[in-house]
Amino acid sequence: LLGMVEESVAGNPFIPDDMTNLGSFESWKKIVEARNYTRGIVRILTKVTPLLHGKRFEPPRTPPKPSYPVYRANDSVLKTIFLPPGLKEENAHYYYSKEEKRGYVRIGILANHPGVPVFVNVDSLVSRHAAILAVTGAGKSNTVSILAERMVSGLGATVLLFDMHSEYSTSSIAEGHVNLIRPKINPSSLNIWEIQKLARIREDAHKQQSVLRYAFKQTHAHINELAKRDAAELLEFDLISYMKNVLECLDYFSEIDGKKERRIKGGKEKKEEMEYKPPNAVCEELENIPRRLDRDVILNVINKLEDLEDIYKDILSSRASMSILDIVRPGYLNIVDLGEVDDVGSDVIASYLLRRILDERKVHLRKGGTEGYSVPVFVFLEEAHILVPREYDTLTKEVVSRIAREGRKFGVGICLISQRPKSVDESSLSQTNNKIILKIVEPNDLRYVQSSSELLSDELLRLLPSLRTGEAILLGEFTKLPALVKIDEHTGKKVGRDLGIAELWMKGKSEAPTPEENLTDLETTMYNPEGNY
Repeated sequence: LLGMVEESVAGNPFIPDDMTNLGSFESWKKIVEARNYTRGIVRILTKVTPLLHGKRFEPPRTPPKPSYPVYRANDSVLKTIFLPPGLKEENAHYYYSKEEKRGYVRIGILANHPGVPVFVNVDSLVSRHAAILAVTGAGKSNTVSILAERMVSGLGATVLLFDMHSEYSTSSIAEGHVNLIRPKINPSSLNIWEIQKLARIREDAHKQQSVLRYAFKQTHAHINELAKRDAAELLEFDLISYMKNVLECLDYFSEIDGKKERRIKGGKEKKEEMEYKPPNAVCEELENIPRRLDRDVILNVINKLEDLEDIYKDILSSRASMSILDIVRPGYLNIVDLGEVDDVGSDVIASYLLRRILDERKVHLRKGGTEGYSVPVFVFLEEAHILVPREYDTLTKEVVSRIAREGRKFGVGICLISQRPKSVDESSLSQTNNKIILKIVEPNDLRYVQSSSELLSDELLRLLPSLRTGEAILLGEFTKLPALVKIDEHTGKKVGRDLGIAELWMKGKSEAPTPEENLTDLETTMYNPEGNY
């Protein structure tokens, strides 16, 4: 049998718990020291024999007899368990088993057996999804760096990483295999929900939603006509501007309806002709025009679209490619730099890319490999508590939920990363069957993590607050057994490290001008060549 020490206690039967007189204790301490003991509380994990033959763990159905001897597991046995079958080079960072047709990457070493490397099964990692959870500074970014680099550089994986704080974008992860994505989206490829989110139209603003939806439908009807006539015109087509033209027409027709109604109520001739010039040529193309709309609602939506153009002018471009292959390069670590994008924009960008990838993977499999995105994709989603929150809905949350449910069928896996586990959507988190849990201290976070993981026992849970930086508990199908691991440290430019605050202050202090220099600069700035101040 193989077990894991989850707790250890020390004691002495001759030393009472209520002893208060330390002076008397010192006189007979040496006598009782011989009865000191240390006891370990071991969780029996599995029978050893199945693991040594490359099979899954097999928990015993009955406990061991009290007379059974207990040994410390030797490195040879542990290597057989934690190394991929057939691996000859123990120092390798990745391995592909031709017999199993499965890939593995090294994640670290056993914390209490530093001579035993630990590899994780990449096929299980992608198909069963994952979560990396820890407090700030515990080693999440380093873990992501190790996994992403070794998957891409070693196994040719296609990885998509959403970089919320521009940490990875300036690092040296997977050098030579990085595709840095500065978000550029063609508005014509956005759906109505994504445009509504960017325009900051609330979910309960039903009148504004109705007006926006009409403009969106009319605009896409026009796009379809352009595609039939001359597809080249689509390269210059500005979806947001056209939608504003549609809304201006709605405002125009609503104004006419209002004036007609006032003339009739005033006793004027009903058939009296009224001449009003349409604001643009789009008005002649519209169909099924809604009448008697509230003009304030229309103008509010126009203003919101103008704000959208102003806020996201660096992201939305009618010249941006609509092909997901042009954005996410197969065989690369694709880093989406969201450091200068607000939370609303990040939500739309993440949901857009995830939606497109999942849809394209479905097309690829359903069309027999002739269309769509040709390779599986693994996604690292940083700041999951922002993009996939527990308390409210986001566009990304909806897509992640779909990927968690059906992504394995189409080769799309996701890894949720967060320092606030209790704020991550419970449904999405519970469907990540692989967990990399580093140090967690906050009691509510601990309880929430345990509720989302069947394999996290009370004893393992108590270990989490005492883990050192870079130590993690691995749980799930990507490892044969639950394991306490020291994650390998990435050797390149550090990601997620704390700034040297005092060092930067001291540097600024040494470079700061003296009061006399400040005064001289002020006088120089204020001086006028004509001799005036």
